[in-house]
Amino acid sequence: KSEKEEKASKISGIKIIIYILVGVLAYILLSPFINVVEFWFTKLNIPGQPIPYKMDGVGYAVSIFSLAILPAVCEEFLFRWAIFNKLKKYGKLFSIVVTSVFFSLTHMSINQLIYPFLMGLLLASIMYKENNIIYSIVVHFVCNFISITFSFLNIGVNFSVTYIVLAFVLLFAFIALLTWFMAKIKPKENQKLSKTEIIYLTVAIALMLVIWVVVNLL
Repeated sequence: KSEKEEKASKISGIKIIIYILVGVLAYILLSPFINVVEFWFTKLNIPGQPIPYKMDGVGYAVSIFSLAILPAVCEEFLFRWAIFNKLKKYGKLFSIVVTSVFFSLTHMSINQLIYPFLMGLLLASIMYKENNIIYSIVVHFVCNFISITFSFLNIGVNFSVTYIVLAFVLLFAFIALLTWFMAKIKPKENQKLSKTEIIYLTVAIALMLVIWVVVNLL
């Protein structure tokens, strides 16, 4: 590795704290909108995906391990390390968006389609900027941890008009901040996709869409 790459790969305690706060902020900005979307889905009789454990003390601990720690580590290594690192040479926007599409589709749920895509954009942007998977793992874990903790505490939501308006305001704030963050990332040297690579990506995304439709509609 070059001296610049070695420096970038070192873990910074200050950055860990910053990205913990980023994870908290991302959850605050996105969770009201996701709550509204899930509420609408229930009105359309589209079932959600409840936590598959009884939320007592043991269930909470198991959920933190299986739904916060494991996904944060395994999904980040798969999407932001293996897949994203292969795609980022083709450009910032392309690699971030395509990785996020795959990340969203592999959740195989109508309810979990929008949130993973938006979070995927953030996580891939962090990986693109820092070139260190630790920071995206931290943000991923923080968001999952807060969500599970709120479920454990059984904190309800009053879906008033005010709450719905606030949810959209916070969503726009998230999109604005994410757009600003992505614009600040210095683009790396881009390469063009070959025809074969375009075919592979198209087939892969199409296959994921077919599987997603089959899982959700049949």
